[in-house]
Amino acid sequence: MPATITCHGVPGTDTVTASLFPDGSDTAADTGLTFTRATNRKGTGSFSANRTGLHKIELRDASSNLRWYGFAILATSGSIEASDFRDDAINTDKVGSSGVAIATATQQSIADTLLDRTDGVETGRTMRQSLRLMLASLVSKLSGAATNTVAIRDTNDTKDRIVATVDADGNRTSVTLDPT
Repeated sequence: MPATITCHGVPGTDTVTASLFPDGSDTAADTGLTFTRATNRKGTGSFSANRTGLHKIELRDASSNLRWYGFAILATSGSIEASDFRDDAINTDKVGSSGVAIATATQQSIADTLLDRTDGVETGRTMRQSLRLMLASLVSKLSGAATNTVAIRDTNDTKDRIVATVDADGNRTSVTLDPT
């Protein structure tokens, strides 16, 4: 079910359509969405969209003149208030009042998207994988330090996260990583 996005402060009484632009993009993801003006609240109306994440919203009249724009974090269902200002669209001080309430599932989805972004830190390494390796290297059990094979466990002590072959001086000659 698409979300209903409500926009406040839309000037005029003419027919306008909505376009959605993903954050940072000049290319509209959706155009020509039907904007229905509220009959009892001047300058207010809404439209439905099936998008998620932070989007710029543009409302244009039949002559393609920009009538209003704002920002909102969109979800696939529910009711969302679009803001005139980008900062307000993500301002947690306004959650539950005039800002955007972000559902727990949406919050988790945003975090997972960032943590699991391909090549998020280095080529072939996500942020989540990098954090696992860093945490293990900083605080986990280490074995074989006096041998030519050093193993560093994950923090739950269920697997070797890092296994390094070292020479007589302790220099790593090969390293096997398990960020899974």
